[in-house]
Amino acid sequence: MAVRRDKVEQRLSRIERLAKATLAEVAQLREELGRGESAEETWARMLYDVLSEVEKRGGSVGREELLEIGESVGYGRRGMAGLYQRLFRLQGGRARLTEEGHTRLKTLGGRFAPRARAGK
Repeated sequence: MAVRRDKVEQRLSRIERLAKATLAEVAQLREELGRGESAEETWARMLYDVLSEVEKRGGSVGREELLEIGESVGYGRRGMAGLYQRLFRLQGGRARLTEEGHTRLKTLGGRFAPRARAGK
């Protein structure tokens, strides 16, 4: 059975229009929330906020304290588990920033640190 090219093109055109309309609506809702940023930017900013707060507290915090820091910036407790894998090392009930955690903090700081934000 041969597919009619014009029918496929019509369907593709309709899908593209719907996708553009959806993206426009997403952008509008983000603006209404006061954050004209993508989901990726939001997650990166949240990660920066957690890493920078831990560093402000000496680079090491208690496990419960880390969970509270994460919740304060929008992470759920379950979502914090992924951070332990490479950015923190859990030892003796304390979460310590790893070398990779410090590196990520420095990288994200270029985008999200107060001085970087002021320059925008």
